Amino acid sequence: EAVRAARRAGAIIHGMPSAKTTVVVRGRPNPLQAAGRDGGLKLMEIKRLREKGHRITLLNETQFWRL
Repeated sequence: EAVRAARRAGAIIHGMPSAKTTVVVRGRPNPLQAAGRDGGLKLMEIKRLREKGHRITLLNETQFWRL
């Protein structure tokens, strides 16, 4: 549902963040992830990209649906 709404609004959906990423919507944390609540490959990549100067906005589900 969220992917369809984002595409209708003109978003381009990717599986992983990249240097072209401007917004990431984070779903509910999965406590079973090896990295825990604050980790995960996508969040680690966002952190790395931000450290390189890329401006990436991180939204939670509620913030996304308010757009």
